[in-house]
Amino acid sequence: MAHGHETSTEVFGTQGRLAIGQNPRLNRVDISDAYGVRNECTPTFYERFEGAFLQAQMHFVDAVLDDFAPALTLHDATEATRIALALRESLQTRRVVEL
Repeated sequence: MAHGHETSTEVFGTQGRLAIGQNPRLNRVDISDAYGVRNECTPTFYERFEGAFLQAQMHFVDAVLDDFAPALTLHDATEATRIALALRESLQTRRVVEL
């Protein structure tokens, strides 16, 4: 995608649905003009997550300088990889992959 990869989540329930992050809005302004109704998205993935990247880097540097264990563990990374592999398998096989 031009503005970066998709990072939305949908949660479905018996009484409705939550849609989180479906539109990576730059701000909450809706523009209505001769071209229709639209809003501006963040231009790139890096601009969209700049703050998160900076916080992660600062946490890592603090962990090294102050000699403490980072908040995220090797187990966290392993689980994230396991989930990503299951997502890819589900996409390729077009079936549900249970974790």
